[in-house]
Amino acid sequence: MLENTFHPGKYGVDLERTEFVNQVVEDFNSTFGGIWMVDEVLVHPRQAERFCERVRRKHEYSQIPDDFILRSVVQRSRKLW
Repeated sequence: MLENTFHPGKYGVDLERTEFVNQVVEDFNSTFGGIWMVDEVLVHPRQAERFCERVRRKHEYSQIPDDFILRSVVQRSRKLW
């Protein structure tokens, strides 16, 4: 779970958590919008991994783990964050 203690700065990201989540969700929508929902991406691990790599490359977030990227999208889709 993307806890309240998740701070992007811990992974070298100079954004607040809300800004980070917004950015990742925007990237997800740009990549998969209208094609796949996040649940579908999660059952295609190679696509999920590629998406995470694109996010890290695009924004130079080399330290952010896949699970934080994907959980950000999942939790936003379920309106948990």
